[in-house]
This record gives sequence, structure tokens and C-alpha cells, in this order.
Amino acid sequence: MKTPILSLKEVSLTFGIKPLFDHLSLSIYPDDRIAVVGRNGEGKSSLLKVIAGLYDLDGGERWVMPGVEVGYLPQAIDIEDHNLTVYDFILSGIMKGEIETSSYLIDIIIAPLKLDPNNLLSELSGGLLRRAFLAKTLISSPKILLLDEPTNHLDIDTIEWLEEYVKSYQGAVVCISHDKAFLKNISNKTFWLDRGKLKVNNLGFENFEKWSLEVLEQEQRELEKAEKKLDEEELWKVQGISARRKRNQKRLADLYTLREKTQQGKAARKILLNKIHLDPLTPVLSSKMVCEFRDVYKTYENKNILESFSMRIMRNDKIGIIGSNGTGKTTFLRLLTGEEQPDKGSIKIGKTVEVTYYDQKRVALNPDDTLWKTLCPEGGEYLKVGEKFMHVVAYLKNFLFDPKQARDKVATLSGGQANRLLLAKALANPGSLLILDEPTNDLDMDTLEMIQDVLTDYQGTLIIVSHDRDFLDSIINKTIYFEGNGVIEEFFGSYTELRKIKDDQAKAKSNNNSKSSLKLKEETNKDKVPSAKKLSYSLQRELSLMPEKVLELDQLIEQLEIILSEQDLYQTAPDKFDEKSKQLEETRQKLEDTWARWQELESML
Repeated sequence: MKTPILSLKEVSLTFGIKPLFDHLSLSIYPDDRIAVVGRNGEGKSSLLKVIAGLYDLDGGERWVMPGVEVGYLPQAIDIEDHNLTVYDFILSGIMKGEIETSSYLIDIIIAPLKLDPNNLLSELSGGLLRRAFLAKTLISSPKILLLDEPTNHLDIDTIEWLEEYVKSYQGAVVCISHDKAFLKNISNKTFWLDRGKLKVNNLGFENFEKWSLEVLEQEQRELEKAEKKLDEEELWKVQGISARRKRNQKRLADLYTLREKTQQGKAARKILLNKIHLDPLTPVLSSKMVCEFRDVYKTYENKNILESFSMRIMRNDKIGIIGSNGTGKTTFLRLLTGEEQPDKGSIKIGKTVEVTYYDQKRVALNPDDTLWKTLCPEGGEYLKVGEKFMHVVAYLKNFLFDPKQARDKVATLSGGQANRLLLAKALANPGSLLILDEPTNDLDMDTLEMIQDVLTDYQGTLIIVSHDRDFLDSIINKTIYFEGNGVIEEFFGSYTELRKIKDDQAKAKSNNNSKSSLKLKEETNKDKVPSAKKLSYSLQRELSLMPEKVLELDQLIEQLEIILSEQDLYQTAPDKFDEKSKQLEETRQKLEDTWARWQELESML
């Protein structure tokens, strides 16, 4: 039988008058990879602090095996001495007797985290400070590693590196994260904090959805059984309680206890099942071609962002933009919205395209405004949500804000609440082109699931920059991968599919050491990647005119549809109705033929 290296027994913890944990018990074993999940406010971060020994307990016992060190990466970073270099700060995580034998690890960890060892902590952004703290936590190599949202401010490449590091870690790991893909890949056990109770499953997070549903279904059966018993007891009370008062005092007391437990169970389930609700988004219809980049060049801070870049974004595209930090993803969005101008080349936006931009820096939020004013900047009590008007308080409730918060200032919100408010503002009227820059930061899983559902059904054009692979894979149909130094790859499919292809290519390359394997690779590449061809001048000119031609036909179709939708046109002007109907049919056929020709010309390339 395995021996735990840390355990909590009958632990109780109260903040103010609210008990957070009541008689909570758990054990951590040397090879555990534990995913800690639960809704916001359930106490996940507090549980990690209890495990780390940072809180005085109101009751119960915390036991740690002698010689076992506990390392802790908090969600909110607090560094006392900002005058240290990154190297010295990380070095301080190594015990004095182990500096000579362990200092080499700094170089191994610092490179993938993209930190400059010579920078002062005072020069770092919040995201880089968090990376430095992560490096210090990892370098200490504790027997128990506690990670609270370790993927915050990391790009996908770094998250994948951290995944591999955690999977091969020589010790126990306990992790809180909203990144489902990260939790699925690292965990072999799940702690679920649910309404003050800890539920444990000896399977990883990948099994959480199935397991939690089974737990809730069992709970529902028990609640229904308790309600049936309560009905029977209430009937007994009505029929004969006065005649048997003394004899049945205990049964009466049990009845009151059962009633209280049933009411508490109903209330708790109501809270648990309370989810963010939002009606389907209704985009403004736009032209078929939303945007075209044509031979665009852009440098930023002496870095190549775009180099001879050409691309068309079409209506209903759902595009995920990925890449390491600093490769130009946000600059690309700013070019798209017109906040930046290309150094060379052209960017054309469809005339009828309406853009909504969700900025990860939250510049659209004024900390001195109230939540109410943020959603209703022109005043009043109602805001337009899609095709209808909603009261601002009702709309805030859809995003799990308490009605009492409506008059609070934005400055009082947590990071997750501020993101929810910004999403509420963006999703009220998303327009025909919705751009989301890192929308998943600081959000809990319930909010992420709601956004995934809404964006999956969105009928407009969507562009998302995100490091959350599960979030992207559930929504996008096209990936734009910024590799750095102006190298950009377009892929029709999800990030996971792209990653698999790249991994397969890397494996094939490492295995192709013989002539036969090299020949096989050449034949495979020949099948997959046709050689580039140069079009004649006339064909090149025809291709360049295609976007404008499609746009004109698209607009003509919209005009004809408006004319034909006029009431009584058929009765009052039958000749005109026939003429416009015929013209509409012909124009639609022309548009279809034009699209086919456009595809044919592009295939020649």
C-alpha cells in the first residue's frame, strides 16, 4: 500500500462568517498529477495555500512527511526585491548546498520560458515576472509542486514545453488551470471542489465530464428520494401529530432535519447548475469577401511581422491565430482593424463589414466607469442585444454578475470579472467580423464553455488569438501560424491537426537517414505539395480582379433581394417582379461561376 507524502485530515477553514472548508480530507502520493477543478469562489486557490501551509487552520490537521519540500506558484505574483537580475532571482530557488550541482538547470529552464537572465526584475512586464517566478519554482525541484494557473501569459509553444516538463517531473504535482488541454495531458487524478465538499476521482481530467455527470445524476436520484420521503412525513404530520405529540417528538425532529437538508440540496444544485446564458449571436450580413491582404510588408521594433503576405478572409471563416509571443499576432490584428498601417502593400476591407474588436489589454474598459455605464455609455436602462433590447441588469445577470454590482466601478472587478464584462460588451452586437485577442485569460471553465457554444453557432466571421488549444479546436476551421521573422503558415483545420502534421514531419525527417526513406519522403511531398507555377500576365490580372468582381455581384444580389422583398410588388408591377427575379437568378449563377473560376485560377498557383 502506497504511503502519502502529505495529507489533510478533517480540515476546516473560515473567512469571515463563511466556512470555506468543513472537515475536508485528502492525501497526496509521490506519483500524483492532480487536476484541481471547481467553479470560481469554491476555494481552489485557498486549497493550494492550505496544502502549502500558508494558512492557519480553524480545525483539523496538516501532515507532511519529513524531508518533503512543497513548492508553490501562486496566481498573483508578489516579488519583494525587484533589483535582482532574472538569473539571481531564479538561483535563489536552489538550496545553498545544491547550487553547484543544480545551477545548470537554470539554462535548461530559462531558454524555453524566453527569459533574458541579465534583465532586472524591475524591467519585466507582469507576464515575464510570472515566467521568472515559474522558473524559480521549477528549479527548486520540490517533492510536491503546486501550480495555480501556470499557463497564464504563456504562448502555445511554451505551454507545450511546460506540459512535457510536468509529465516527466520527479515528484507530485497539484495544478489549477482553466486550460483543459493542459489538464488533460498532465493529470492522472482529479480533485473536484463542489459546494464546500471535496470529491476525488482516481482518473485524470480527461474523464472529468463523464464522472461529474454521473455524480450529479446520483445526487439528483438521492434528492428525489429525499423529497418523496419528505412528502410522506409531511402527510404523517398533518394526519396525526397532535394526538401522538409526545410519542413522536424524535420523528418530528427528523422531519425538520430532512426538510432543511432537502431545501439546502435544492439551493446548492440551483447554484451549481446556474450557468451563463446568452442568446445566439446575430451578425450583420456582409459581403462574401471580408478582407484581403495583398503583398503586405510590416516591421515592428525591427522585427519582420509580415513579408510579402497575401491572404483573403471570407464570410463565415473561423480563424485561429497562434504563435510564440512577439511573432506579431497582435500587430496583425491592429493592421486588420486599421490601427496600424502596412509598410508596403494593401489591406482591403469589405464595404459592408462591421468590426468588433476584443482587446486583451482591456482598453475599452474605463476603470472609473460603472458596469452600467460600460454597457450603456449613452445612458438609459436598456442596451441592444442582437435584434432586441434588454435591461442592463438582466444582461449583466446573464454573465453571472450580481445585480448589486451594476453601479460598482470597473476598477473593483477582478481580472476574470473584467474579462467577462468586456465579453458582454463585445458579444452584445458583434457585427459581421468579430476579433477576439486572448479572450480566455482569467476565465473559469463555465464561462469558457458558454463562449465556445456561442461562438461555434456564430454566423459571422471570427478571428481568435489564443493559447488555449481546447478552446480553439472546438471553434475554428482555419489556423494561421506565426512562426516568427515574417514566416506565416495557413492551414485549413484545427491547431491540434496542424501540430500532428508538424510532429509527423519532424519524425519523418529524423528517420530519413537512408536513401530509400529519403526517396519515400520526396514522393510523399510530391503528392502533397504541387510545385509552384507562374501565371501569365492576362491570367494574373484576371485573378487580381476577382475580389472586386465578387464584391460587385454580392452587392447586386443584396439590392435585388431588397427590391423583391417589397410588399405587393408582384400585384402592382408583375413585369418588374419577373424582370428582377430573372436578373437575380442570373446574378447568382454569375457569382457561382466567378467563385469557380477564382478557385481554378488559384489552383494553377
